[in-house]
Amino acid sequence: MIQDGTPQQIYNNPVNLYCAKLFGEYNLINLNEYSSPVTLNKTNLNGQLFIRPEQIQINATAHNSLKGIVNKILYYGSYNTLDVTTGRQTVKVRTNHNSYAEGDVIYLDLSAGEVWDV
Repeated sequence: MIQDGTPQQIYNNPVNLYCAKLFGEYNLINLNEYSSPVTLNKTNLNGQLFIRPEQIQINATAHNSLKGIVNKILYYGSYNTLDVTTGRQTVKVRTNHNSYAEGDVIYLDLSAGEVWDV
């Protein structure tokens, strides 16, 4: 056994990346790729962050957000998955909005309650 808990506990708080992958898509964001520090709730972070695509919010402004460019949009009926390039990495973002186009500049909010330091 890898982890004990309810499906919700395991999905939201996996003990490792292998367990996280068993329960769906995730992003592993290398914060060392960015020239300026990434800040969540006034805390500078470094290393790697684990976050699910549906836990990333898209902001209208750059304040406390990662700037990205939409590379690809996958339509799944009730939602879209955006492949967004931030720095030298691609991040998957799940959204219910259909207003984005390839090439759009967007800002990604990584809520501190939704990420895990790896």
